Amino acid sequence: NFFLNFSKVSIWTMVSRFFGFVRDIMMAYFLGTSIIAEAFIIAFSIPNLFRRIFAEGAFTTAFLPILSKKINNKKELFNFSSETFSILLFSLIFLTVLAEIFMPVLIFSTAGGFLESEKFYLSTFYARIMFPYIILISLSTFFGSILNSINKFTITSSLPVVLNVVIILSMIIAYMFNKDIGLCIVISVPIAGLIQLISLWYSARLNEHKISLKFPKLTKDIKFLIKIAIPTTLSAGVIQINLLVGRQIASFYDGAIAWLTYADRIYQLPLAVIGIAMGTVLLPKLSKKIIKKDFEGGEKLITKSILVCILFSVPATLALVLIPFQIIEILFERGEFLKIDTIATGNALWIYALGLPSFILQKIISTIFFAESNTKTPFKCALVAMILNVLISILLIPQFGYLSPAIGISISGWVMCFLLFLNLKIIRIHIDKYFKLQFMRILTSSIIMGIFIILFENLTYDLKSNFENIKYFLFLLIIFFSIAIYFVSLKILGFFNKS
Repeated sequence: NFFLNFSKVSIWTMVSRFFGFVRDIMMAYFLGTSIIAEAFIIAFSIPNLFRRIFAEGAFTTAFLPILSKKINNKKELFNFSSETFSILLFSLIFLTVLAEIFMPVLIFSTAGGFLESEKFYLSTFYARIMFPYIILISLSTFFGSILNSINKFTITSSLPVVLNVVIILSMIIAYMFNKDIGLCIVISVPIAGLIQLISLWYSARLNEHKISLKFPKLTKDIKFLIKIAIPTTLSAGVIQINLLVGRQIASFYDGAIAWLTYADRIYQLPLAVIGIAMGTVLLPKLSKKIIKKDFEGGEKLITKSILVCILFSVPATLALVLIPFQIIEILFERGEFLKIDTIATGNALWIYALGLPSFILQKIISTIFFAESNTKTPFKCALVAMILNVLISILLIPQFGYLSPAIGISISGWVMCFLLFLNLKIIRIHIDKYFKLQFMRILTSSIIMGIFIILFENLTYDLKSNFENIKYFLFLLIIFFSIAIYFVSLKILGFFNKS
């Protein structure tokens, strides 16, 4: 049942990311790395930053474990949900009003290099239109958490598709009717948020979970929720500072914000499909095991989850490191996105990819602490990683320029992963003989796949140079055969043997 739910979330995440790639391909074609493209990226990062800190960060990880304890008591469940909803709504309205007033300050703190340029004023204008999205998506996360607690993962994991589809439609409409593409994309974001919220609210009602709006009160449960949420908010905040440092540095290089963003979108695919999907399904399941004091069952669940993550993350990392420029060229190099953009984005991609397994493992190991209602330890680990990232990013600017944030994030990602692993207490990860053997099988199969990729690229280099359009067919071939060789190697090495 657990891995079935994981599969559902992964599949829908994959579908959402597919439409995300279509969205990015269209944006690269129409906007490239232009002023409008970079203004939109920075403006959209403002509500996204707060969403990751408050909605996905503090709220979900604090709310779900408490909700799991009340799942069998309808009256307590209804009261706690309504109290939380009311506090959340009023807090979000207050935050939005403040953000709208101080938006120029937020833009400057995100991209100081934009100051006194057209990009600064355009980013501020776009961000003011999009910021109310934080209310809609945070409330959507609230209803999504309720549905996840009763194992209704399909609706919550499928709705992110809406944002990408609405943005795609906005670009098509703008192109057909000769409208301002940038403005149409910006307006489409809150529209998508409203559709997501209505869908999740209605789904919660269908599952007999009604919410009533109350005057916000600091009840015992709400105080406990805030107590747990504060360290998680700080933890999510320091992670977002890593991104802010990267954007600040990139804002002083023309085109760099777009280069880093497109590279980020590529490596985020396996991170979302594997790490975030696993964490989404794992948190409510693990919380229930801890409530029942089934620590042995929790340890087995975690160990299997990590093996599944390694199974997919190692070959994904290897592929992104070996053929980053080919991936960027196939996906984005057309229209306003030029060869120079491909080279710059490809360099960022393979550096990000080196940290990919650590980002995925972080999602799993952090879930253990959150399920135990321990949010202080992940915060401390994130704080150390953030300081390291800032130091590396700044110190490496003279040598690596816009690439220094990517290097900093990858190195600090592994440091945070190691620190989290060292601090595990109640539920630990059993690295026994079986785990080591399975890991070696994954590593060996990945190396075999990597050798095939190198040979394939060398053998087809002249063919691609002589026949431009054949590169798309060859790219599909390399993906298909790489996946086939990887899993056949695993089968031959005995990875799937029940014993």
